[in-house]
Amino acid sequence: MIVEDNGLINRNKNKADFIRWFEKYSIEKSHNRLYKQTLNYLRVHLGNRPLSFQAITPDWIRGFIKFLLTKMGNNTARHYVKSMKTALRDAERADIIRKSPFSLMDSKDLVKLQDSFRKAYTLEELQKLIETPCAIHHKSNRLIC
Repeated sequence: MIVEDNGLINRNKNKADFIRWFEKYSIEKSHNRLYKQTLNYLRVHLGNRPLSFQAITPDWIRGFIKFLLTKMGNNTARHYVKSMKTALRDAERADIIRKSPFSLMDSKDLVKLQDSFRKAYTLEELQKLIETPCAIHHKSNRLIC
């Protein structure tokens, strides 16, 4: 095409449906579960309506982030947003869009990683658990432990 041959971006690509593109993109990513889940949440958020690349603005992304945060924890939402950010960066590299809308956003608008605390047993607690007698009866009336 004359447009691409001269280093210009075909504006019709920008009007393409991001959801359909992202679906193919997720398949190319070896059916990555994270991308599939991101796609599912995009569809729920949009009510299964199409979404053009040009409709994805920083404001739209902020709205999507708010939606995700009503459905899941902070760190999970962060993973979905990052997968969309990666996909849009790849769309930029493929000359589908001129610039990823994420590049127009302040980092304060994105989901930050939060520390997660997971309690682990100490060696003493594990030893005490091992030494604790247990009387669990199986349906065959034998004692198991």
